[in-house]
Amino acid sequence: MNGGGIMNEGYLTIPEIAEKTGIPASTVRRYLDQHSHALRTKKSGRGAWLLKNDDVELIKEIRSLYERKLSAEEVEEYLLKSGKPMTITIDDEENELTITPAQAFMQLAETVQDLKEEVASTQDQLSAAHEEIRELKEAQKTNSDQQQKSMDSLATELKSISEGISRLDRERQKREEQSIWFKLFRR
Repeated sequence: MNGGGIMNEGYLTIPEIAEKTGIPASTVRRYLDQHSHALRTKKSGRGAWLLKNDDVELIKEIRSLYERKLSAEEVEEYLLKSGKPMTITIDDEENELTITPAQAFMQLAETVQDLKEEVASTQDQLSAAHEEIRELKEAQKTNSDQQQKSMDSLATELKSISEGISRLDRERQKREEQSIWFKLFRR
């Protein structure tokens, strides 16, 4: 046991990996950094990297690829094309999910399809909202035009009423004046 307790059972520390493989610890660290998606790793309670015991053979395989003078990108390409499972570690150390690149691609494709459908739905909603806004603007313009016509009509009626009152007032004054003269000259 590596002294990490039951939670770290089945995992090796970097020094233990170096000892088992004969690969220097610094090189093992570099492999863990560069190719962690292909290796089942996690951090110990103390923050040290741990590697699943079963992945020691993969570390050796990565080493042999580098010994054949492959670049880091070429090693990555090899690991992806080889169908080696990819590891995604969820927050909980006990829950570990291993998937192949093809499975990861299919999940990504499903997510992209879901996003496309969501974008299409959002576009439809926006289009409907734009149409509704256009209709509301038209209704508002129609209402505004009707209100203006009503205001113009009321203004015309008020002017007519005002002119009528003025005429009536002049008529009343004439009658009063006639009545005073009439009263004066009649006597």
